[in-house]
Amino acid sequence: MNSCILARKYVNILARRMAIAAFLAAALAAMAVPAAAAQPAGGPNLPGATLAAGTPMAAMFEKMPAEQGLYPGKDWEESGRIFKSVIDGGKPSIAALAGMLVDPARVQPGQMEDYKVRWVIHGVVLLAAKQGEKDRLMATDALLSALKPAMPKLVQAFVIQELQCVGSKSIAPQLAEYLQDDVLYDYAVRALVAYGDTADTLRPALASAKGRPKIAIMQALGVLRDARSVPALAKAAASDTERDARIAALDALGNIGDAAAVAALLGAAQSAKEQWEKTKACEDSLLAAKRLVEAGDNKTAATIYKTLWSSQATADERHVRIAALDGLARVTGDMTEVLAAMKANDYQIRAAALEAAAAAPGPEATKVCLEALDKAATPFERINLVTMLGNRHDPAALPAILRTLKDSDEGVRMSAGQAIAMIGGPAASVALIDQIAATSGRDRDIAVSAFSRMPGNQPNAAAAAALAKAPDAGVRVALVNALAARRALDQAEAIAEATADKDPGVRVAATRALGTVCGEAQLAGLVRIVAQSKEGQEIDAARDALTTASGRGMADRVAELAAPALGAAAPPNMIAMMRVLGATGRATAMRAVLAQTANSDGGVKDNAIRTLAEWKTKDAAAPLVEVAQAAANNPGQKVLALRGAIRLTSAASPDKSMTPDEKLSVLAAAMKIADRPEEKREILASLGAVQNAGALRLAAPCLDDPAVKEEAAAAIVKIAEPIAKQNPQAVRDALEKILKVSENGGVRATAERTLNQIGKP
Repeated sequence: MNSCILARKYVNILARRMAIAAFLAAALAAMAVPAAAAQPAGGPNLPGATLAAGTPMAAMFEKMPAEQGLYPGKDWEESGRIFKSVIDGGKPSIAALAGMLVDPARVQPGQMEDYKVRWVIHGVVLLAAKQGEKDRLMATDALLSALKPAMPKLVQAFVIQELQCVGSKSIAPQLAEYLQDDVLYDYAVRALVAYGDTADTLRPALASAKGRPKIAIMQALGVLRDARSVPALAKAAASDTERDARIAALDALGNIGDAAAVAALLGAAQSAKEQWEKTKACEDSLLAAKRLVEAGDNKTAATIYKTLWSSQATADERHVRIAALDGLARVTGDMTEVLAAMKANDYQIRAAALEAAAAAPGPEATKVCLEALDKAATPFERINLVTMLGNRHDPAALPAILRTLKDSDEGVRMSAGQAIAMIGGPAASVALIDQIAATSGRDRDIAVSAFSRMPGNQPNAAAAAALAKAPDAGVRVALVNALAARRALDQAEAIAEATADKDPGVRVAATRALGTVCGEAQLAGLVRIVAQSKEGQEIDAARDALTTASGRGMADRVAELAAPALGAAAPPNMIAMMRVLGATGRATAMRAVLAQTANSDGGVKDNAIRTLAEWKTKDAAAPLVEVAQAAANNPGQKVLALRGAIRLTSAASPDKSMTPDEKLSVLAAAMKIADRPEEKREILASLGAVQNAGALRLAAPCLDDPAVKEEAAAAIVKIAEPIAKQNPQAVRDALEKILKVSENGGVRATAERTLNQIGKP
């Protein structure tokens, strides 16, 4: 098996076992490990090597159980004592442990892996690094002394990994020896990067490295951001014969982000023959520009952005141009390319220009856009420029945008309204309110729509103040609608005052708006409108507002106010009030509506029954049956009430809390007065879900009614099986009768199956 494959395999195993490292360090930090007196220890590779306390290492490992999950130590306290004893034994103890490591490529079937040794070494390394510089240096020296060319490669790899945890920049020269090794280069590179500031070690190795080691070294120099390696990396990016090496060099140059790397990066971005390599060069150029901006070199970064914007013209490079345009606007504030992009045929480039305009710093960018707006010849240009100015949120653009509210093109006017809303502030609020007052029709709608999107509460107060002063009713309606669209809860009282406006249109608009913004303080006024107004639109608007308020969590208060007002209202108002009460679903509301089922006015009585029939809670079911019984001489009212009661017992009921016994009580009462097959069928459908002996007794007689016998049979077979053991004779009688009268094959089959389960008497 290839050694690299073996290395990857073993490193994966090791990574699983080393996942405990962070937890181990935390456990050791909290653990008081008793010190052990130093004792002479055996040398490396000696089976008789001992710990500081004189315990043979072999005995230590024998105490450890066979591998169980991740942790071969018995417990953390014992593990800590082991690690401490090894450290106290000094360099010979650690070297002896290293001598016990086994080459995983040569482990024979049935032979124990050295996971215990590796686990102890890792714990020792972590504890040594934690305990202080003396122990850290000792552990480092011990591992370095054990790191011999004669060691198997995968064992050396493990030791270098442990050196990565405990070592420092001081051992970089020793690790440099492994940078050219086809197996160990990656471990050495990772350790050197982890130490930091090791570019002086990596840089000389780059000249003679080849293949994968060379790529790893270039990547490391990029991570370390070594500016002195730029010439060598630039040469590799331009002329290395391996594509992977060229791309690695480009990645490193981009991450270093030095001005000296720009020529190589942009050269590759323009001349690379393969699209993937060209894309990488462009992305690395953008990364270099970001690094340059971070370093304060905006001028060089701007050169990168401008070059990429002008040179990458294909659809595959659109994302590069978009990033370059944005970067150029951010670092220079120059709007030349941004304004040019606004005229591009590519809509994505145009969209990017709008965002780039928002990112450009300074008042000069706004000034350039305003000058372009003055010269814009087409509505398309004006729409884009107005949108661009809105995206900048610069109040200096407000006067010019306000002028475009009078543009001959509706699209420009709409964009102007949106831009004003985006800029925001008191001046923008006043401007849009003035526009609402000065216009009508579509233009007023545009202004109201823009005003509704302004941030904060300041526009609410401005609109409320204007509402109180506006002489024109149409303007007042528009302002009320704007406040409603903004959900201006803080101006609910101002809107409530408008419900008393002299103009009926304003009153209706304000009443309707309260459904969105009212609090409990405004509910009494709405109830009063429903109870006393003579205007149908006002009544309907107040009814809808109260219904909405109930859905917003104020149902209890609505019921409390509306129930007493119901009896004193005129018939048209009573009908609307009952709709309000029905929306609350409260018991007080139900009782008030129930009282009106005896009203002498036919319209009021019909609507009271209809409202009850649509009730959402089970407490209306029994009263509805009583109403149906009392309406024997009025078939329409009887059917309406009866169906309402049955609905509350069915699976479609909005109230799922009714118990089987409660359902049976209602259904039994309903069956006594049901004289049409339609209602009997609905009762039987509900009985099928009750499934108790009472339901069976209620459904069984319906088998004798030709009009509903099949529905009765279907209900009975649903009821029968769950209750058969408790009521075998009653179930048997009903099922045998089904077999005599039913013509439904499925029902008959179910009846026969249940009969077979019951057996003969």
